[in-house]
This record gives sequence, C-alpha cells and structure tokens, in this order.
Amino acid sequence: ISNTDANLDWGPMKLANLYQLPGGHYPSGGLGTPGPDWSKYFVMSNGEFDYDQIWTNQDWTGEGWMQSPPADRAADLANGYDTRYLFSFGPFPTINSGETLKLTIAYICGENLHVIPSNYADNLRDNTDDPGAVQTYYDNLDFRDFATNSQWADWVYDNPGVDTQEPYTDENDNGQYDPGEPFRDYDGNGSWTGPDGYRGEYRLVGDSLNPDTFWYKGDGVPDFAGPPPPPSPRLTFTTSPGVVDLAWNGEKSETTEDNFSHEVDFEGYRIYMSRTGRLGEYTLLGDFDVIDYDSTYLDSTVSPPVQKLWKEPPRRLEAFADLGYPPDFDPDTSQNWVPYGWNSGLGSLATGDMTYSYTVSGLSESVGMYFAVTAYDFGNPVTNLSSLESSQTINAKYVYAIARGAEAGEVAVYPNPYKITGNYAQMGYEDPDRSGWTEFDRRIMFSGLPSTCSIRIFTLDGDLVRQINHDDATTPDAPGVNHWDLISRNTQAVVSGIYIYSIEGEGGFHQLGKIAIIK
Repeated sequence: ISNTDANLDWGPMKLANLYQLPGGHYPSGGLGTPGPDWSKYFVMSNGEFDYDQIWTNQDWTGEGWMQSPPADRAADLANGYDTRYLFSFGPFPTINSGETLKLTIAYICGENLHVIPSNYADNLRDNTDDPGAVQTYYDNLDFRDFATNSQWADWVYDNPGVDTQEPYTDENDNGQYDPGEPFRDYDGNGSWTGPDGYRGEYRLVGDSLNPDTFWYKGDGVPDFAGPPPPPSPRLTFTTSPGVVDLAWNGEKSETTEDNFSHEVDFEGYRIYMSRTGRLGEYTLLGDFDVIDYDSTYLDSTVSPPVQKLWKEPPRRLEAFADLGYPPDFDPDTSQNWVPYGWNSGLGSLATGDMTYSYTVSGLSESVGMYFAVTAYDFGNPVTNLSSLESSQTINAKYVYAIARGAEAGEVAVYPNPYKITGNYAQMGYEDPDRSGWTEFDRRIMFSGLPSTCSIRIFTLDGDLVRQINHDDATTPDAPGVNHWDLISRNTQAVVSGIYIYSIEGEGGFHQLGKIAIIK
C-alpha cells in the first residue's frame, strides 16, 4: 500500500523474514516499499510468495505470517487499494561487472474474469474479513482466458512441435554467427550438424486408429515467434495506359501449414493500393475469401437460449457435399452454420489452379502507385486468436499505368515544361517517399521506356548535359520509368532553357524531343 507516510506502508511477510529486518521494518520505513537496494534484494531472494491480495483482511499468523494491518487498512487492501509488486528471477550464475543477463517476462492479461455482475458487491466489498464470503467471490471468477493466454505466452516463447536448435552461442548478441563464436556442440563432435530431431512433447488425440498429434511443449530452445499469417504470394504485373494488371501464384499461401495449429488455415487475399507505400497508408481495393462456415450451437443454459459459436475451424463449402449447401439458419435448432467472412469466393480472381489476377483501371499515367496483395488466415478459434494477415510491404510493387516502349509508340516526358514554381511534390513526382524535399528530388519523368535504353540530354548547342542508362532490372522508379533530376553530369543544377533529349533503345527504338525548363 502506497502512502505519503512510509510507516503506513504494508505488505505480507513471513515472521522469520521480518525478524531479519533491523527494527522490524525496512530502512526506508514501513513494511510495504523495500529500500535501499539491499532490502529489495532481501525481498527478491528470500523465496517468499505472498498470498492473494483479497485475503489480506484474514488472520495468517497461524501459518507463520506477520499480523495483518489494522482492519480499515486491511479491508482497503483486500478491495484492491493502490498496490505495487516486486518480482524476482533466478537464481543465476555470478554476473560480473559489465556483463548483461537476458530475462524473458510474459505479462498475462485476460477477459471475462467477472461473469457474475453482483459477485463483488455480494461477497467481497463489505465482507473482506469473512473467509467463506471471500472464497465464494474467488470461486465465482473465471480464469480460463488467463490460462489460455498463459499457455500461448509459453508457446510463443518456445514453439511446440518445432525443432529449433541454435547453431552458435551468439556471444556478440547480434543475432548472427561471427568468427570465433563457438558452436553449440549438440552432437559432441566439435561442430553443429543441424537439428537433433526433438520437437518437444505431444499427445495423440482423436481416433485411436488414426490419431492426430497435438504438440503442447517445445524443444527447450526459445523461438520468440508467434503464429504466422500465410506467406505472401509472389506478385507480378503488366501495364497499359491507365491500367495495371496484377497477377500472383497462391500455392505457398494456400498450402503452408501454421506452425502453431499445424493446420492449413488460409482464408483469403486482400488487394491494396497506396500513393506512399507506407504501412497504414494503403487503400483496400478488394477482399476475396474462400467460402466457409462457422458452426453454432443452441446454448440453453441462459434465458432465452442463444446461438453461440463452437470453437473449431470454419468448414469449407465442399464439406457440405452431402447436403448440397449449408441449411438455412434456424435460431431454434441445436446446430446452425453461419458464413465466415464475406464468403465472396476466389473464383472471380482465378486464372488457373491457385493462380489469380486483378485489374485496376482508371489510373493516372503520370503518377506511380504502390500495389500489394496480402494473404490472411482464419485465426485460431480454440484460443480466440483473431485472423492474421501478411504485411503489405512484403510484395509491394511501385507501378506506372503506362504502355511500354515500342508498344506505346513514344515515351511520355513530364512535366514539360518544368516550372520551378510547380508543386510537383504534391503531385507525386518529387519526394515520393515523403522523406523531405531537396534539390536532388527534382524530377522530369520518362515513362514508357524500352526495358533497356540510353537517355541523353543536350543543350541546343549539342553539348552533352547528362546521360542516363536505363535498365528495368535496376531502375530506381519502376519498369519502363526513369527520371532526370535536373543535375548535369558535372553535378551542377542546370539553368533555364530549352534542352534536347534523345532516347535510343532495344529493337531500334529511337525518340527525339525537347524539354523546357523555366526557373
């Protein structure tokens, strides 16, 4: 209990430990806030685990504990008054000066702890000195969600069913092997030869003739990895004036097993577009998911009875082959099927077996856009884990909706004329990543370029100002797109005037034109 008067501080303590404190209290005064450091170490190292706070206003002296504080303060504490905690970890080997020690802490939260609205008022608030009432209050709490979350914290720390052998000791603590760092010699032969085949502990559940393997404990080597979303599909694209056609292969997304549930939990794809490519700045263009259904049951333990979801994965449409289609929802029947997600299906995207395409039209030819396709799963109904989605940045592509080279007939050059007063950053030409405009962010764009070509810029007198060698494989912009930053080959900003550009590319492509720069 925290108070302005340290003498009013209080915390439970075994009498055997209390007798070791000079004067029967901490040097800082009171018995609730240990200080200085030696008394904190004393509390952390004495092996004591305090009883639950709701039991503070009880007589614990018969079990070796010190007397509770006066009844009014004890009642406040039992009702959750301002409380501080001191946690201990160890023991550990001696830690020398300058060394560090890694600790892993899981902070567990949970919901639905209070399931009876009147429980606190009826049993605890004014009855903290009544052991029976306090026990009734405790028995009416539901800790199942805390237990589930604790289990998941343990699984994230050490993934069950995953053989995670560490090949080296990582003494430099940089997440990679450095010369001189010793290998973890699991095989005793002076080298690391790979995983040892131990994946943790498991149970066989279900049909005794064809049981499922349920992994519940890891191999003892930390993973620090949560359940992953499905892998992102590999994204490609083609363009035409104002149109971008996206295409991807979804085999990995749709067949990769989740390393927590050990199920293939793919649910669908989402298509995004963005001006900046930054996370949180993507617009959803489409959401397409497989057709599947959640199972519900009629809960008759409440009045009136209500339909609740079973904690099991959604069932695909093909699983209803015998029925033809999930039966209509009937709130009075013992089991129903409700759509999971949009149930839009993947058919409108499909171009083959797990191959897809999506067309975006009405785009500006002069402004590049980022496109991304993510994959997401249906989560884990057993643990209330919500759906997980791959990151938009994994396969994002920066694309101009233009025709290419000879197909387009000519390369588009813009802005032309280039005006020093033009607000081109706002239009998306300059400083496209919004990192802060500089003189080197000026842009005259060339779009519709052949896949390889040379762009030469001359003065009217024929002096070469700049040469830009374009290659789709290395372009800083996008395939078919490159830019001139208005800097000469001598790294000087060019002056106002008329310039000649010449583009020569594969297949005999050639284009000649003028650029005006107005400063």
